[in-house]
Amino acid sequence: MRHRFAPAAGLFLCLTALIGARQERGSDLPQFRAGVELIQLDVSVLDRDRRPVRGLTAVDFTVLVDGQVRPVSAFKSVELTRPAAPPGALWMKDVAPDVVTNTRPAGRVVAIVIDDGSLNAPDVADLFAVRKMRELGRAAVDELADNDLAAVVFTENSHRSQNFTTDRQLLFVAIEKAPLLPSPAANLGFFRGAQTNGLVTVETGDPFGINRPSCDCGACSIETLGRIADALLALPEQRKVIVFISAGVRVDPQVSVPYSAEGNNYAYRAEHCNVRKQRALADVYRRAGLANVTIQSLDARGLIATDRAPTLAEIGAIDTNGGIDLRVEFLRGIAEQTGGRAVVRNNDMEREVRPLIEETSFYYLLGVEAPTVKDDGRLHQIKVSTARPGVEVRTRRGYFAPTPEERRRMVATETGDAEAAMTGPLPKTDVPLEINVLPFADPKVPEGSSLAVIVGVTQPNDVRGMARSERVHIVTTAYNPETGQSVGSQQHELDLQWNATGQETGRFEVLSRLPLKPGRYEVRVGVEAGDGRTGSVYTYADVPDYQKDALSLSGLVLNVTPTPRAVPVDAFRDVMPLTPTARRTFRRTDRVTAWLRFYRPKDAAGTITTRLTSADNDVIAELTQVIDNASGGDSATGEHRIDLPVEDLAPGEYLVTVEVSAGNNRARRDARFRIQ
Repeated sequence: MRHRFAPAAGLFLCLTALIGARQERGSDLPQFRAGVELIQLDVSVLDRDRRPVRGLTAVDFTVLVDGQVRPVSAFKSVELTRPAAPPGALWMKDVAPDVVTNTRPAGRVVAIVIDDGSLNAPDVADLFAVRKMRELGRAAVDELADNDLAAVVFTENSHRSQNFTTDRQLLFVAIEKAPLLPSPAANLGFFRGAQTNGLVTVETGDPFGINRPSCDCGACSIETLGRIADALLALPEQRKVIVFISAGVRVDPQVSVPYSAEGNNYAYRAEHCNVRKQRALADVYRRAGLANVTIQSLDARGLIATDRAPTLAEIGAIDTNGGIDLRVEFLRGIAEQTGGRAVVRNNDMEREVRPLIEETSFYYLLGVEAPTVKDDGRLHQIKVSTARPGVEVRTRRGYFAPTPEERRRMVATETGDAEAAMTGPLPKTDVPLEINVLPFADPKVPEGSSLAVIVGVTQPNDVRGMARSERVHIVTTAYNPETGQSVGSQQHELDLQWNATGQETGRFEVLSRLPLKPGRYEVRVGVEAGDGRTGSVYTYADVPDYQKDALSLSGLVLNVTPTPRAVPVDAFRDVMPLTPTARRTFRRTDRVTAWLRFYRPKDAAGTITTRLTSADNDVIAELTQVIDNASGGDSATGEHRIDLPVEDLAPGEYLVTVEVSAGNNRARRDARFRIQ
């Protein structure tokens, strides 16, 4: 079916702001060479009501490094504002763009770490902590600004984590679907109270949850933080925050039992694990300091009426320091050491999430001359104060001088090929990229379905407008997001001719086709240009089961005329009647067509509704039609094709939605686009 909207009159409004558009990394980002000539400090100054204090200058700060005053050589105040969405424009927050770019927004980089590993401790295995972890995770996502990049990371069930994205719905889904309940056998020995000569043995249970293959020694709660901080080490000078939602970890500062590697005595095993956690905690402090990462802690267990240490009889005479106090002090220490704040023993901690994240939205970025250029790897104490009375100054407490290897990682320009560009936690940005993924039924492959991957490659700004020939290597790979295993890949080696004139000559599109079974995948694309620079872009795709699902849709294709340069031009010619594009910014002189294929039960009555919505939430046009059973000659399969009235649209952002119903089943596809 092919149709055209009849635009509703009088509903076109010019927009004064574009909400949700990706912000390019511009000159507003402070440019420090952190860890080399200068120590970079993110400094939050809060008043008595914990509101950020504005208006300070470099002369208002005094910085001591190892007790000696060090000059502030670079200074900038940074405010990350949340744009105000037009009234009623809920879809602009709820519907993520179907095209993802590798342009890095200029906001914060936030890792929401849900410490499900801490739930296996014997005194926190309760549903209250599980519920609070989800509530706090959702609250943290709600407080993110549009230009923040965020990830959801689980310490024990790490395979359920969600990589960095601006798509809030992906973050919510990760929080809701993750299994947070502790292992039912983890605390068996604790509840039985089995003891042997005052010492719990491996055979009688695991009261501390240290013999779990998925979280050996219970150290995953700490080691995950170190890995995240290390992954953020080479990022540019953005505010990097870990929101740590945990029931706390007991790390005893004392060594109470001499460790012996011989035998299986549980007491010795527990002490060995305590030493491992001590070392992991020291490593977190170091990695967070080098990467300038702030950790904000939230106590998922809250205020407990019987907040006391287990008795010796309860825990087998091992924990003599008071387990509850240790877990709380852990949360406090890991935040305060990195310049953050801990919210503990509070059953209404959801109310604290907003001020906790707002504290990181306005800060002062100080570049302080390092006291030494010697790469000794040692910790140097830092103290920052201001003459402003009645305020609280928060920043990290120490500076770790990098080792030679750490310095190399912090200052060296990353090199490598297209495959190497896909290995980082965040995509590389040296080559501007866009990606759009479209699932479709594919009877020609054993999997029964395939994924169309459209990658837009733009000539980098510093060479844009220059006529040049260049060989480009592109790798497109789909991964199982839970195992990290590659499940399909395609490579292209292209000789490109960039032209010096014309609006579209600095961009082309590469079309890949990956046969995939039904399921969820992470798709990564790596690009290596002829001059050695590399880029990458990441997205996610859900491939329906076109054989078993009662109602399923292909991806929603947008096609534009004039057609962008695309290779290979015939990649999808046998499965769709037009060539998809990853372009989502159109001119009013363009011709834009939307298309999809639907799969439904035979003889089921149904309708197709296409709706065009503006950024003001006004329905510009709407068309509902009864499904034609004869479409395509197959009563179970049909096509829908419609021209979008772009020539009648005012500049701004729009949402096109296609909803299909068949009996009691409904499915929809969305695409966002912009009229310039």
